[in-house]
Amino acid sequence: MFKEGDYIVILSFKPHNTRCAKKNFIFKQRMNNSAIRPCVDLKGGTTNGNDCLRFDKSDILIDWRYATEKEIEFYDSQNKPCDATEIDSLAVELSKIKKEINENI
Repeated sequence: MFKEGDYIVILSFKPHNTRCAKKNFIFKQRMNNSAIRPCVDLKGGTTNGNDCLRFDKSDILIDWRYATEKEIEFYDSQNKPCDATEIDSLAVELSKIKKEINENI
């Protein structure tokens, strides 16, 4: 069961007519439930969920994992579902910006 406060990364799901999840996106669980009930969904909603995205992978959700600390920090900085694959590219960009600032001081 997903627990309130869990950070979940969707790894894969079966083709389905759903717009509630994206591969590699991080979601924060708002309540204990056997299905994902995100604090904020992809459209910004705060009260929905999707019964086909199940903890036991019995429906369209094929694979998921708990988020890493780095992914949790990234989610919290956005305060909405976000693509975990963007973390490293953002870190590289921040590093470039810091380097430019230091060179211009």
